[in-house]
Amino acid sequence: MYDPNIQDFYERVGRLNKAHAQGFGFEAEGLRGRSYYRRPKRISVMRPLMVLLFVVSVGFGIKATAYHVLGAQNFADRVAGLPLDAAVSEKFLSADPLTQFLAGVIGWATRPQM
Repeated sequence: MYDPNIQDFYERVGRLNKAHAQGFGFEAEGLRGRSYYRRPKRISVMRPLMVLLFVVSVGFGIKATAYHVLGAQNFADRVAGLPLDAAVSEKFLSADPLTQFLAGVIGWATRPQM
């Protein structure tokens, strides 16, 4: 017995297989498909801000570690001896209150416990 809709069925299956081979997906209406599990890409302002915050915090961490290891006077002498502009070394490399606080936290964290 011949089914008149069988040709349409095989054409539809062929189109789906061809689209699937090209990387397209098929999502039936009302079912959870690929778009449910994968969030669409969107441009976010938070990513560059988080990268900038990370870079600044790493910079302060390195500076505080050097301040803690070298001590206040030796750190100031080394910063003064750098071949940089005086304004740059004064503004960015001098021991500011945040660097001193972080160096104190590093000293507290590395102190031997009894």
